[in-house]
Amino acid sequence: MAHNVNVINIVIELTDNFTKILSKNELQRHPKLKLSGNGTGDRWANKKFNYTVIYSTGITRTYSENTENDYINDTLLNAFLENYRSVRNSGSISSIGNSSGIIGIFVHSVKQNIETRNIRANIKKEIKSRMCAMCDSYKEVECDHKNDLYNDKRVLILEEQSEEDFQPLCRRCNLQKRQHCIKEKETNKLYSGKQSQRYRSCTFEFPWEKKNFDINDPDCKKDTFWYDILEFDRKVHLYSIYWPIIKKIKCRKKGRGIKVQYLLDVL
Repeated sequence: MAHNVNVINIVIELTDNFTKILSKNELQRHPKLKLSGNGTGDRWANKKFNYTVIYSTGITRTYSENTENDYINDTLLNAFLENYRSVRNSGSISSIGNSSGIIGIFVHSVKQNIETRNIRANIKKEIKSRMCAMCDSYKEVECDHKNDLYNDKRVLILEEQSEEDFQPLCRRCNLQKRQHCIKEKETNKLYSGKQSQRYRSCTFEFPWEKKNFDINDPDCKKDTFWYDILEFDRKVHLYSIYWPIIKKIKCRKKGRGIKVQYLLDVL
């Protein structure tokens, strides 16, 4: 315990209470904070912090319990990158590490105890071997919880998880999904597939979509676009086939409700 407290105190002091980016050079001076040979991953500083790593390319990656709130101020990040590039161009790059890979870390805060969202190893391996359901990329594919409200306790229990609870999303698309979820919580309104450029040519509504946002309902996101992209695609395809028939039915006042509902049930 004393060891962990010591590490926390060191980080607080070096970052001026979580307001300063730590360069790789600074980290290398402290054995307890030194980067591993293959990057930081979740091994950095004994997993005690929420943090963002900065790459020489300017790309950042956040490892945090509070992903929706933790980010680096643009002014701070740009100043750090400008200084890095200035040193690199002067030929002194050896003083701050290699010219590629991680060049700095911004620590947001100390981790708190929260409910874990572990995924069974065999499921994660299988899902990550697939292409992104959104953009077809095989790069940086993550195992995404379809239910991003995490309010279904069954899915949080390793023994009860199934592949159907997850979908493959590349990091970029997963971040998009996360941002839409944040917006849903702010507006109390579900994201509609009609808002996606993916379906810009569709002239019909998506009647299977849920309309009401209820953060306590485990099925709140089911049948929505981001919940299961491939399944949503399937429904759009089938509905597009039935759409000419549905339009004719809607023009008929008599018996309309029963027949339309039958077609929706088929989906």
